[in-house]
Amino acid sequence: STTTYTRYAKDGTCNSFTLSSGSWVVTVRPNFTSGTIASTGETICYNGNPSSIGSTTAASGGDNNITYKWQANGSDIANSNSASYDPPAGLTASTTYTRYAKDGSCNDFTLSSGSWLVTVDPASVGGTITGTSPITYGSATGNLSLSGQTGDIQKWQKKFGTGSWSDIANPNAIYSETPSAAGTWYYRAEVKSGVCSAVNSDEYTLTVNKKALSISADNKSKDYDGLVYSPFTVSYYGFVLSENSANLTGSLSYSGTATTATDIGTYVIIPSGYTSDNYQITYTNGSLQINCANIVNVANNANSGYGSLRNAIANVCDNGKITFSNSTNNQSITLTTGSLVIDKNISLDNSNHSNGITITGSGNNLTINTGKSLTLASGSKITVSGAIVNNAGTSGLVIESGASFIHNTVDLQATIKRYLNNGWHLIGSPFKKTLYTVSNIAPSGGSLQIRPYTNGTNWQSDVTSMYTYLLPTTGYAVKPSANYTMTLAGNLYYSNISFDNTVALTYNGTSATQSWNLLANPYPSNIDFKQLTRTNLSPSLYIWDNALYPNITPVVNATYFRTYNTVSNVGVPSGTTSIIAPMQGFF
Repeated sequence: STTTYTRYAKDGTCNSFTLSSGSWVVTVRPNFTSGTIASTGETICYNGNPSSIGSTTAASGGDNNITYKWQANGSDIANSNSASYDPPAGLTASTTYTRYAKDGSCNDFTLSSGSWLVTVDPASVGGTITGTSPITYGSATGNLSLSGQTGDIQKWQKKFGTGSWSDIANPNAIYSETPSAAGTWYYRAEVKSGVCSAVNSDEYTLTVNKKALSISADNKSKDYDGLVYSPFTVSYYGFVLSENSANLTGSLSYSGTATTATDIGTYVIIPSGYTSDNYQITYTNGSLQINCANIVNVANNANSGYGSLRNAIANVCDNGKITFSNSTNNQSITLTTGSLVIDKNISLDNSNHSNGITITGSGNNLTINTGKSLTLASGSKITVSGAIVNNAGTSGLVIESGASFIHNTVDLQATIKRYLNNGWHLIGSPFKKTLYTVSNIAPSGGSLQIRPYTNGTNWQSDVTSMYTYLLPTTGYAVKPSANYTMTLAGNLYYSNISFDNTVALTYNGTSATQSWNLLANPYPSNIDFKQLTRTNLSPSLYIWDNALYPNITPVVNATYFRTYNTVSNVGVPSGTTSIIAPMQGFF
């Protein structure tokens, strides 16, 4: 500690100790300490900015005129005379910071306690992905390897074409998968070095080629020589495709817009269970050139050439429609050779003809191939004078509700439909004696009331047994639980095509025992009550029209019927004619 020194003196006899003049002060400075700095340290990214290094304890003691200096990795840092220190940004290597302190007179620079280590992580580098491209759809990518990266893989990502990137939960340096579609795929990896920001690798492009399938077929060529070009779909069935020696059935299809008569487009065969996106079809023999139109119009009644029915059948697409020019309300198409062959599914619509069309010619006029169908659209009116060969059964000839079909073929199989709303209707069967279950002709999920009429007596109870016969020429009252289209199938009732007065229908009433008879048109075509030979028969026709009285149950009372008198040729209400529609019941 600081001390003051003084002196005393005396002689041997005369004087005691007396203080000498003056004093000597020895001043002792405080003990010097260089202090302590923070020593937690930190980790930063390459070229980053370290945090400021704090002073835990400042230097003190000596003459308290403190001077500091800092060192980085043992080298003095200029102008660093402060208790704390903020290293400059841009640090690229790990560095240890220390501090020294001294006072102004007693001590030289002395190392402070502690050191601050700034660890510098190298910047993230994405690296490069290598692999094998192209591959074939259904194959694995093989190992996609990442090299040249700095840092660890955080995740893989992929995208298809111009789509968005999606994560792959796989941090491995090698990745493999089987792409789900043919086309262009892109892969990349996300890499992160320590505390540095993550970066993406380069984008690896993988081409996945469509899987090669081959088609073997004879040369097939059809050229649509039509004059009207519109959007069309090509469809041709029956080809055999081969994949690894296994046969695959498929259809050829193409959608586009024709601009010229030779516009073909690119056709793709789609095997069952496959998609055209992933399979490339090659033709192993022959060429395939098929043009067709969804709708082909018959412009004239020539036997051949554009606009004829024969040419329309040849050039309409499968599941397409044939229409007719309305330049005349009645057309007669004469076949000089051969039959009209229905070799695809066709809808025929001439509902714009008031009198319909007639197809004539020697031999078979119409042949429906197995598995194909001819559908007469609602409102169409067709007469086929020659024989019809239906190799497709009841599904081969479909007569929609409201269509009229006159034919000349015994036991011709067909399906006939009639639309019924939720009300009472008088109907009849156009087929030979056919057994139906009540349920299989009822609306789906609903029910059907069937009420027979006993000639000369009255209505019977509804049919409740499991089966019922719908007899041709016999009428029945029916009421469905909901609007629907009744569909019946079987062998059509046969009549001579001329339907002249040589055809007789004999019913229950005589002049002696007059009675009401509920009859039905047994043909899939309109008949004219005026042209029927009527013996001991009232000249008046009674037809039930539920549109007049939708909530009335049919009764034998002219009040609720449409009537037509063949003597006065007067229909009541106005507009009622003597025409009886297909499947129409009448009194």
